Amino acid sequence: MYVRKELKERPEPTFNYRILETARARAHEFDIDVGDFRGAWRSGLMRNYYYHMEERIPPQRRVREEIEKLININWISVHRASLIPNDEQDKMVSPIDRKLRQVARDFGAYFSTLDKRAAEETDKFQQIYLLSLISPSQFESIRSVASVDAEEEKIAIKGVFSEFNIASGVFGSKLESFTKRMATAIKNYAPDKPISGDDFLVLTDTARIHGLINQWHRLLDKRAQIYTPKTDFVNIVNSLFYKKRLSISAGNEPVFEETSGARIPLDQLSSGEKQMFILLGETLLQRGAHCVFMADEPEISLHIDWQMELVPSIRKINPNAQIIFATHSPDIVGAYSKNTINLEKII
Repeated sequence: MYVRKELKERPEPTFNYRILETARARAHEFDIDVGDFRGAWRSGLMRNYYYHMEERIPPQRRVREEIEKLININWISVHRASLIPNDEQDKMVSPIDRKLRQVARDFGAYFSTLDKRAAEETDKFQQIYLLSLISPSQFESIRSVASVDAEEEKIAIKGVFSEFNIASGVFGSKLESFTKRMATAIKNYAPDKPISGDDFLVLTDTARIHGLINQWHRLLDKRAQIYTPKTDFVNIVNSLFYKKRLSISAGNEPVFEETSGARIPLDQLSSGEKQMFILLGETLLQRGAHCVFMADEPEISLHIDWQMELVPSIRKINPNAQIIFATHSPDIVGAYSKNTINLEKII
């Protein structure tokens, strides 16, 4: 994609935008009066226009729409929550705290989609279990259970019961009894020797259960993969924040706690913690999509150690993001010095 911008001197100075999907493609051209930008900027509306383009400035809106047809752009400033407060109470909240709340609300929607995908995988597991009652041949033969570890099977079975909210008091004694019979039957089993009727029944049940447990482990792997973005985000934040721990509540809300266990409201985080949470949170909300991630002076309020970790953390959360930062910090650049452009040399 090519975006060319040229300032033309006409009766009114005008920016001419030419947007091309390829070098030989037909250009989409837009003329925007410089006065539109100046007036909007002076009135404090330009940042809001970026997110809430109105028909009052259709050329700017058309430029953005054409660019978004070609590439997903995420331009982030920690202060760029909607500049139009939702209610009177919001007017009393600082822009950065409004942005913080906005990111936290967006987490709820994103994490709910992850929960839905995980629930669908659990439903598939239940279906496999029910089908196994009438089609046990899809699982393992008796010969395969010779290597089964009875204690490991017991632990896995507990996990299955716990997943479906079955209290240990309901199954505990029965599971212990079956585990002992399973261990004895496996020990007695030899392919070239006859087995008792009781051992045969236990081994048959063991083969069916072992097949189910294999499906259970596959379910756990799939769910872990689904929740990887969420897990990575929480782990990265916890590795950076000092004496504070982030968790996600059952309602999919971010919760910070001190080491003592006392909860910390989001607006009580330090300015640097808020900045880091917003930057990494916006990265998470890209949902792994291919996009251009742009930020102006992301180093503001960040400790030097955090500046060094910012780019690696963003790349960990969304490996598909192309990162474009305007920065004065060599610590932000770090190992990526070969990918820098000195604007003083080209302006």
